[in-house]
Amino acid sequence: MKLLSFEKYGDRRVGLLTDKGILDLPSAYKLVYGEDAPRWLYSMRSFLTAGEESTRLVEKLSKKAAQYGEGPPLYY
Repeated sequence: MKLLSFEKYGDRRVGLLTDKGILDLPSAYKLVYGEDAPRWLYSMRSFLTAGEESTRLVEKLSKKAAQYGEGPPLYY
């Protein structure tokens, strides 16, 4: 799992590097769960302190996001 920080609309976010590009984790969360993402998906430091919960969520989001296709708003 390769994580990175990137900027979108002036906000820092946590992303996952995939073969489709960078998966925007906060956008994927909103699409999959229908609500705003937890704050720790906007800060790598907060993400890392969230521990195992954050890792499990990224795995779920990665699998579910694949069902929504490629390109924006999920992949960059």
